[in-house]
Amino acid sequence: TGNVLIDLNTTTADANTTIRFQESGSNKATIGYDGTNDGLILTTGGFTAGNGIFIDDSQNVGIGTPTPNVKTHIFGGSDSQENVMLKVQSNGVASDGSLSTSILLANSTGLTSIHGAKISAIRTSSSTDDLIFSVFSTSMQERMRIKSDGKVGIGTDSPDVRMHVNSGGGNLISV
Repeated sequence: TGNVLIDLNTTTADANTTIRFQESGSNKATIGYDGTNDGLILTTGGFTAGNGIFIDDSQNVGIGTPTPNVKTHIFGGSDSQENVMLKVQSNGVASDGSLSTSILLANSTGLTSIHGAKISAIRTSSSTDDLIFSVFSTSMQERMRIKSDGKVGIGTDSPDVRMHVNSGGGNLISV
């Protein structure tokens, strides 16, 4: 039916099967099956477990680790002083509050019926962003905002003091 298949087969247990991309004899990238850790490796440079991206038989993805134990596992290295950062970036330029970059923690299968929570950075002007925390309660609703000037609003999107709590009535804070 027009499909093309390339088989790379080894008869040795725990052996690696790889495709290497080289430039002037130097390894630049490798795609392979890691027979020891039972998964697919995509790396730049040589074939080393823990370098690059690793996908195991359970469809767990490891970046920097050959043993991901969750769906996405990012490991920054063995140096305890190394910082690890996940960057989610928008390329938009709107500065009127309509542009946001978010991390969605969803408890549903469809994008139209999202149950869960969301953390968003909202561009509020050309030089400021607010951090917004939203949760699902019949719809996704903002519950807390940290303004670019450090003011925190709970129950309000426009705090006018350092900590502004608006419950809509009743007790505001219980200790």
